[in-house]
Amino acid sequence: FRSAPLGNISHSHSDQNAIVLGAYGSPLLVNTGLRPWYGSPFCKEWYWTTKAHNALEIDGRGQPKTAEARGEVIVFHPDKTYDYVVGDATSGYGDKVQRYRRHLVFLKPDVLVLVDEVRAKEPVPLKLWFHGRAPFEIGADTGRIALAFENAALHGFLLAPGGLRIAQTDKYTIPPEMGKPELEWHLSAETKQRQSVTHIISVLGVSRAGGKNPTEAVEDVSDTRNIAVRFRRGAETIRVSIDTDMAAVKVQPLSEGSGR
Repeated sequence: FRSAPLGNISHSHSDQNAIVLGAYGSPLLVNTGLRPWYGSPFCKEWYWTTKAHNALEIDGRGQPKTAEARGEVIVFHPDKTYDYVVGDATSGYGDKVQRYRRHLVFLKPDVLVLVDEVRAKEPVPLKLWFHGRAPFEIGADTGRIALAFENAALHGFLLAPGGLRIAQTDKYTIPPEMGKPELEWHLSAETKQRQSVTHIISVLGVSRAGGKNPTEAVEDVSDTRNIAVRFRRGAETIRVSIDTDMAAVKVQPLSEGSGR
Protein backbone atom coordinates (compact mmCIF):
# COMPACT_ATOMS: atom_id res chain seq x y z
CA PHE A 1 0.00 0.00 0.00
CA ARG A 2 1.43 3.36 -1.01
CA SER A 3 0.31 6.70 0.42
CA ALA A 4 3.39 8.92 0.36
CA PRO A 5 3.94 12.60 1.32
CA LEU A 6 6.73 12.83 -1.28
CA GLY A 7 4.13 13.02 -4.06
CA ASN A 8 4.15 11.59 -7.58
CA ILE A 9 7.55 12.84 -8.70
CA SER A 10 10.74 11.55 -10.32
CA HIS A 11 10.60 7.73 -10.53
CA SER A 12 7.36 7.56 -8.54
CA HIS A 13 4.11 6.68 -10.31
CA SER A 14 0.66 8.31 -10.02
CA ASP A 15 -0.46 5.65 -7.57
CA GLN A 16 -1.32 7.20 -4.22
CA ASN A 17 -3.50 4.78 -2.18
CA ALA A 18 -2.78 1.91 -4.62
CA ILE A 19 -2.25 -1.64 -3.39
CA VAL A 20 -0.60 -4.82 -4.56
CA LEU A 21 -1.75 -8.19 -3.24
CA GLY A 22 -0.16 -11.61 -3.24
CA ALA A 23 -0.48 -14.89 -1.35
CA TYR A 24 1.43 -18.16 -1.03
CA GLY A 25 4.34 -16.74 -3.01
CA SER A 26 2.22 -15.75 -6.02
CA PRO A 27 1.07 -12.31 -7.27
CA LEU A 28 -2.67 -11.66 -7.47
CA LEU A 29 -3.24 -7.90 -7.89
CA VAL A 30 -0.22 -6.35 -9.63
CA ASN A 31 1.24 -3.15 -11.04
CA THR A 32 1.23 -3.35 -14.84
CA GLY A 33 3.25 -2.57 -17.93
CA LEU A 34 6.94 -1.88 -18.29
CA ARG A 35 9.20 1.11 -18.89
CA PRO A 36 10.56 1.17 -22.45
CA TRP A 37 12.52 4.29 -21.44
CA TYR A 38 11.93 7.12 -18.99
CA GLY A 39 9.21 9.40 -20.36
CA SER A 40 8.29 7.28 -23.40
CA PRO A 41 4.70 7.65 -24.72
CA PHE A 42 3.79 4.28 -23.15
CA CYS A 43 5.32 5.45 -19.87
CA LYS A 44 3.16 8.58 -19.88
CA GLU A 45 -0.06 7.04 -21.21
CA TRP A 46 -0.01 3.82 -19.20
CA TYR A 47 2.95 2.77 -17.03
CA TRP A 48 2.97 5.83 -14.75
CA THR A 49 -0.79 6.37 -14.68
CA THR A 50 -3.31 5.69 -11.94
CA LYS A 51 -5.26 3.25 -14.12
CA ALA A 52 -2.16 1.04 -14.52
CA HIS A 53 -2.30 0.31 -10.77
CA ASN A 54 -4.83 -1.12 -8.31
CA ALA A 55 -6.16 2.34 -7.65
CA LEU A 56 -9.12 4.70 -8.10
CA GLU A 57 -10.08 7.19 -10.81
CA ILE A 58 -12.55 9.93 -9.84
CA ASP A 59 -14.73 11.76 -12.37
CA GLY A 60 -12.83 10.08 -15.22
CA ARG A 61 -9.43 11.25 -13.98
CA GLY A 62 -6.45 9.72 -12.30
CA GLN A 63 -3.72 11.54 -10.41
CA PRO A 64 -1.18 13.89 -12.03
CA LYS A 65 2.52 13.15 -11.87
CA THR A 66 3.37 16.11 -9.63
CA ALA A 67 4.80 16.84 -6.19
CA GLU A 68 1.41 18.26 -5.15
CA ALA A 69 -0.32 14.87 -5.60
CA ARG A 70 0.53 13.62 -2.14
CA GLY A 71 -0.72 10.84 0.10
CA GLU A 72 -0.66 10.36 3.85
CA VAL A 73 -1.22 7.34 6.07
CA ILE A 74 -3.51 8.88 8.69
CA VAL A 75 -4.27 5.65 10.60
CA PHE A 76 -1.98 2.68 11.19
CA HIS A 77 -3.41 0.21 13.69
CA PRO A 78 -2.01 -3.34 13.67
CA ASP A 79 -3.62 -5.92 15.93
CA LYS A 80 -3.76 -9.68 16.52
CA THR A 81 -7.00 -10.40 14.66
CA TYR A 82 -7.11 -7.51 12.16
CA ASP A 83 -5.06 -4.55 10.95
CA TYR A 84 -6.59 -1.19 10.05
CA VAL A 85 -4.84 1.33 7.79
CA VAL A 86 -6.20 4.52 6.20
CA GLY A 87 -4.55 6.53 3.43
CA ASP A 88 -5.67 10.02 2.40
CA ALA A 89 -4.93 10.96 -1.24
CA THR A 90 -7.30 13.90 -1.63
CA SER A 91 -4.70 16.26 -3.08
CA GLY A 92 -4.23 14.05 -6.16
CA TYR A 93 -7.72 14.68 -7.61
CA GLY A 94 -8.19 18.42 -8.00
CA ASP A 95 -10.38 21.03 -6.33
CA LYS A 96 -13.64 19.22 -7.09
CA VAL A 97 -12.75 16.36 -4.69
CA GLN A 98 -13.02 17.33 -1.04
CA ARG A 99 -11.89 13.99 0.36
CA TYR A 100 -10.60 10.66 -0.88
CA ARG A 101 -9.58 8.05 1.66
CA ARG A 102 -8.88 4.37 1.21
CA HIS A 103 -9.57 2.22 4.29
CA LEU A 104 -7.95 -1.23 4.50
CA VAL A 105 -9.12 -3.79 7.06
CA PHE A 106 -7.09 -7.01 6.95
CA LEU A 107 -9.01 -9.75 8.75
CA LYS A 108 -6.24 -12.24 9.40
CA PRO A 109 -5.30 -14.43 7.69
CA ASP A 110 -7.40 -14.40 4.51
CA VAL A 111 -9.79 -11.45 3.99
CA LEU A 112 -9.06 -7.84 3.01
CA VAL A 113 -11.90 -5.31 3.15
CA LEU A 114 -11.08 -2.27 1.01
CA VAL A 115 -13.28 0.85 1.26
CA ASP A 116 -12.79 3.76 -1.15
CA GLU A 117 -14.58 6.77 0.33
CA VAL A 118 -15.11 9.95 -1.72
CA ARG A 119 -16.71 13.33 -1.00
CA ALA A 120 -16.93 15.81 -3.86
CA LYS A 121 -18.43 19.24 -4.51
CA GLU A 122 -20.75 17.78 -7.15
CA PRO A 123 -21.85 14.27 -8.19
CA VAL A 124 -18.98 12.24 -9.68
CA PRO A 125 -18.47 8.68 -10.96
CA LEU A 126 -15.78 6.43 -9.48
CA LYS A 127 -13.78 3.82 -11.38
CA LEU A 128 -11.83 1.15 -9.51
CA TRP A 129 -8.99 -0.66 -11.30
CA PHE A 130 -7.65 -4.13 -10.47
CA HIS A 131 -4.98 -5.96 -12.50
CA GLY A 132 -3.93 -9.61 -12.63
CA ARG A 133 -1.80 -12.03 -14.63
CA ALA A 134 -4.76 -14.25 -15.48
CA PRO A 135 -8.30 -13.43 -16.67
CA PHE A 136 -10.81 -12.46 -14.01
CA GLU A 137 -14.07 -14.35 -13.67
CA ILE A 138 -16.81 -11.73 -13.42
CA GLY A 139 -20.37 -12.04 -12.16
CA ALA A 140 -21.72 -8.72 -13.41
CA ASP A 141 -25.08 -9.08 -11.63
CA THR A 142 -23.60 -10.01 -8.26
CA GLY A 143 -20.36 -7.98 -8.25
CA ARG A 144 -18.41 -11.18 -7.80
CA ILE A 145 -14.88 -11.44 -9.22
CA ALA A 146 -12.35 -14.26 -9.04
CA LEU A 147 -8.79 -14.82 -10.19
CA ALA A 148 -6.39 -17.75 -9.90
CA PHE A 149 -2.66 -17.55 -10.64
CA GLU A 150 0.07 -20.06 -9.80
CA ASN A 151 -0.29 -21.00 -6.10
CA ALA A 152 -3.01 -18.54 -5.09
CA ALA A 153 -6.62 -17.54 -5.75
CA LEU A 154 -8.53 -14.33 -5.19
CA HIS A 155 -12.28 -14.36 -4.41
CA GLY A 156 -13.86 -10.91 -4.41
CA PHE A 157 -17.10 -8.98 -4.20
CA LEU A 158 -17.35 -5.35 -5.39
CA LEU A 159 -20.24 -3.21 -4.10
CA ALA A 160 -21.33 0.42 -4.55
CA PRO A 161 -24.53 2.45 -4.16
CA GLY A 162 -26.51 2.00 -7.39
CA GLY A 163 -24.28 -0.82 -8.62
CA LEU A 164 -21.18 -1.12 -10.79
CA ARG A 165 -20.34 -1.72 -14.44
CA ILE A 166 -17.57 -4.32 -14.39
CA ALA A 167 -15.45 -5.10 -17.44
CA GLN A 168 -11.97 -6.30 -18.32
CA THR A 169 -9.45 -6.19 -21.16
CA ASP A 170 -5.96 -7.51 -21.87
CA LYS A 171 -5.09 -4.41 -23.94
CA TYR A 172 -3.21 -1.22 -23.08
CA THR A 173 -4.16 2.27 -24.25
CA ILE A 174 -1.13 2.09 -26.57
CA PRO A 175 1.43 -0.71 -27.05
CA PRO A 176 4.88 -0.32 -25.47
CA GLU A 177 7.58 0.95 -27.81
CA MET A 178 9.93 -1.89 -26.94
CA GLY A 179 9.95 -4.98 -24.74
CA LYS A 180 7.07 -7.30 -23.99
CA PRO A 181 5.20 -7.17 -20.65
CA GLU A 182 3.88 -10.23 -18.89
CA LEU A 183 0.38 -11.03 -20.13
CA GLU A 184 -1.97 -8.97 -17.95
CA TRP A 185 -5.71 -8.35 -17.56
CA HIS A 186 -7.18 -5.03 -16.46
CA LEU A 187 -10.50 -5.02 -14.59
CA SER A 188 -12.50 -1.82 -14.18
CA ALA A 189 -15.54 -1.33 -11.93
CA GLU A 190 -17.34 1.98 -12.54
CA THR A 191 -20.25 3.30 -10.50
CA LYS A 192 -23.52 3.45 -12.42
CA GLN A 193 -24.63 6.52 -10.50
CA ARG A 194 -22.93 9.86 -9.98
CA GLN A 195 -23.04 10.95 -6.34
CA SER A 196 -21.23 13.61 -4.34
CA VAL A 197 -20.81 11.36 -1.28
CA THR A 198 -20.14 7.82 -2.40
CA HIS A 199 -18.00 4.73 -1.98
CA ILE A 200 -16.90 1.39 -3.37
CA ILE A 201 -16.48 -1.61 -1.07
CA SER A 202 -14.20 -4.49 -2.11
CA VAL A 203 -14.23 -7.67 -0.03
CA LEU A 204 -11.23 -9.72 -1.17
CA GLY A 205 -10.66 -13.23 0.13
CA VAL A 206 -7.54 -15.25 -0.65
CA SER A 207 -6.87 -18.97 -0.63
CA ARG A 208 -4.51 -21.47 -2.15
CA ALA A 209 -5.28 -22.19 -5.81
CA GLY A 210 -8.34 -24.43 -5.96
CA GLY A 211 -9.32 -23.45 -2.43
CA LYS A 212 -12.71 -22.33 -1.16
CA ASN A 213 -13.90 -18.73 -1.12
CA PRO A 214 -13.58 -17.62 2.53
CA THR A 215 -16.51 -15.15 2.24
CA GLU A 216 -20.16 -15.52 1.24
CA ALA A 217 -23.41 -13.52 1.36
CA VAL A 218 -21.69 -10.13 1.09
CA GLU A 219 -24.00 -7.11 1.61
CA ASP A 220 -23.50 -3.35 1.74
CA VAL A 221 -25.31 -2.29 4.95
CA SER A 222 -24.09 1.32 5.10
CA ASP A 223 -26.07 4.14 6.69
CA THR A 224 -25.72 7.93 6.69
CA ARG A 225 -22.76 7.92 9.08
CA ASN A 226 -21.00 4.60 8.51
CA ILE A 227 -19.87 2.63 5.48
CA ALA A 228 -20.52 -0.97 6.47
CA VAL A 229 -20.41 -4.43 4.94
CA ARG A 230 -21.74 -7.69 6.30
CA PHE A 231 -20.68 -11.14 5.14
CA ARG A 232 -20.41 -14.75 6.19
CA ARG A 233 -16.96 -16.14 6.90
CA GLY A 234 -17.18 -19.86 7.52
CA ALA A 235 -19.78 -20.40 10.25
CA GLU A 236 -19.55 -16.78 11.44
CA THR A 237 -21.29 -13.61 10.20
CA ILE A 238 -19.13 -10.49 10.43
CA ARG A 239 -19.97 -6.80 10.14
CA VAL A 240 -17.17 -4.35 9.31
CA SER A 241 -18.19 -0.73 9.88
CA ILE A 242 -16.14 2.38 9.01
CA ASP A 243 -16.89 5.63 10.85
CA THR A 244 -15.88 8.02 8.06
CA ASP A 245 -15.83 11.13 10.28
CA MET A 246 -13.49 9.57 12.83
CA ALA A 247 -11.55 7.28 10.43
CA ALA A 248 -12.24 4.39 12.80
CA VAL A 249 -13.34 0.79 12.32
CA LYS A 250 -15.53 -1.64 14.23
CA VAL A 251 -15.35 -5.37 13.45
CA GLN A 252 -18.30 -7.28 14.94
CA PRO A 253 -19.07 -10.99 14.87
CA LEU A 254 -22.88 -11.20 14.67
CA SER A 255 -25.05 -13.84 16.27
CA GLU A 256 -27.78 -15.54 14.24
CA GLY A 257 -30.78 -13.24 13.87
CA SER A 258 -28.97 -10.08 14.99
CA GLY A 259 -29.72 -6.78 13.25
CA ARG A 260 -27.90 -4.66 10.70
